[in-house]
Amino acid sequence: MSQALWSVGPMNEFRSTISWPFNNYVPILTLALAVSMFHSTDAGALSPAPGFENSTPPRVSEISTWPNEEFKANYNFPTTIADQSYQPWMILDPRKSSDRGAYYSAILDYGLQAMNGDITNGCQSTSDNWFHAPWMTRGESGREPLCGLTKERKTRSGFVYPILTDERQAWAIGFYNNTGAYQFGEVWKDKEKPDLTKLNFQNGTFVIKFLFVDVNENDEVYKANLL
Repeated sequence: MSQALWSVGPMNEFRSTISWPFNNYVPILTLALAVSMFHSTDAGALSPAPGFENSTPPRVSEISTWPNEEFKANYNFPTTIADQSYQPWMILDPRKSSDRGAYYSAILDYGLQAMNGDITNGCQSTSDNWFHAPWMTRGESGREPLCGLTKERKTRSGFVYPILTDERQAWAIGFYNNTGAYQFGEVWKDKEKPDLTKLNFQNGTFVIKFLFVDVNENDEVYKANLL
């Protein structure tokens, strides 16, 4: 697990009791990685439709104060399966102590390519060949319009750091590589009639999830540079 400070402007008090803008929090970045070794055809680019918006649409009562949408989701799923067999994380064996360090480094290096730029310095655009899951734009926890984050459950006492004993906000965004995103295209060839029998991820699918947790600048762990 890797952690890094991320100084941000207004983005993460989406539908909360605190109004926009919100500049007093510094999230911690934690990475959740999943390399899928699964085994499954041509999908066209998906045009905007329910479930394929960039972010959660505002309610009528929220329109006047809603931030301008800056996040752009990538639903242009590939129509062919990308070969990932040459990737170090497909070749190295983490069960071998001699491969383990290189394997985890390869996982992290590849996953961090999902976003352009320095992810410790605000929202970054999505890199080519990385894609987003559809239907994450509904409900109270749907994608917010600035960074495309979805609201997660609040952190438990001590989750971020032992002396942080109160609950904190948690927001996240996930990315699928081109091999994994191909399968989304198979499922949603017909956006009104998804075929879940096609949700059989290919060998070489890679999923990365960036999890951000709010830490107030007055917190002792922040002032002591413990993160």
